[in-house]
Amino acid sequence: MGPVSVCFSRAMLFVCLVVLTRPASATTTFPPFRVPEIPDPTLSDVARVRVLAGNRVVIVYNPMMCARVGREVCEFSRWHEYGHIVLGHPIRPIMPQQMEREADRWAARHAPTRSVRAAYRFFVAGGGSSPIHGAGIQRAARLSGYLKIRGT
Repeated sequence: MGPVSVCFSRAMLFVCLVVLTRPASATTTFPPFRVPEIPDPTLSDVARVRVLAGNRVVIVYNPMMCARVGREVCEFSRWHEYGHIVLGHPIRPIMPQQMEREADRWAARHAPTRSVRAAYRFFVAGGGSSPIHGAGIQRAARLSGYLKIRGT
């Protein structure tokens, strides 16, 4: 499969990304496109999408939280944030809980299998819970179907 342009616009915000599509069973060690990833040890979450001045989209992550949850869970969290971008969440007005479900599912389809497995274990153990994301076990359920498809 080749590159696909993904563009979103609303009011003064315009985001256009080139996404390299690939089969759901394929794995890779990098996201299908790149946006700047900025460390911020004061961030209260593992990772989050931010829209900066000039409508630049970046992913901000907390390296200390990444160290605490582990490399693969942090990687899944960053893929989750890429999902927000691809799905147009910075500009598409939908319920926050729906955004988080969609981003979890997108990451489960596209992140490396090892990261999805690590996130699944983390969620089953109760990690990653929040009022917006849902309980860890709910998040694990979102990933389980994709792990079965991959045969893991």
